This record gives sequence, C-alpha cells and structure tokens, in this order.
Amino acid sequence: MGDKKKIIVIDDSKVQLRALSELMKGKYEVVTAMTGKGGIEMAKQDGADLILLDYSMPGLDGKETLEILRSHAETKDIPVIFITGDDDKEDIVRVLKLHPQGYLLKPVKPERLFQAIEEVFGSED
Repeated sequence: MGDKKKIIVIDDSKVQLRALSELMKGKYEVVTAMTGKGGIEMAKQDGADLILLDYSMPGLDGKETLEILRSHAETKDIPVIFITGDDDKEDIVRVLKLHPQGYLLKPVKPERLFQAIEEVFGSED
C-alpha cells in the first residue's frame, strides 16, 4: 500500500515546524499546527496516524492539548509523542501519567525521531 502515514506536528515554533516537516516529508504526510487548539481541530476533522506535540506552548500547553485529545472519541486513540526542550523531572512525570507513546528532548536527533515513530507504527500492526 503506497499511502503515507499522516503525522500532525503541533509546535509554537515556526523553525521547529519547518525543520520537522522537511525531515519527514519524504517518508510521511506531514501537516502542522502552531497551537494546541489548531492541532486538535485538525485531528478531529482529518484524523492522523500520529501527533508530535510540543510540551511548552502558550495558551493550551502540550499536557492540556493531550488531555483534550484523549477526551474526544475521534482523537482519543491517536498516538502522541512529546517533543520538548523541557527536561524538568516533575513535568516529565506529569506528562507520562497521560501515557504518551514517547517523550523526546529537543534538539531531537533525526535517527532518534524516526526510531520513536517507527516504534509507534510498528506496534500498530
């Protein structure tokens, strides 16, 4: 099957969105949102195979965004991997209680990103 898996990247940094999009565009269908609210709407309307979510964002932060995603029938089963520069141990513990499929620290090495994505997609089959 030639269909690419769809990944939504939610991050308030244009630089980060562009970098991740460029990195993954050949292998996956990548769409981006600069706010948690925008990413949630995108996921509800068009679905996704995976969401890469920044933890620290103004407005809805990553934790709140994930809680909302988990509360909607259309988005509750979409796997989420956090990508963040926040290595505060208490924040990590709080996030892990929401059971994301992964937690990567910025700057993310491309091979580590692809490894985390493939772990999620490999476990779907």
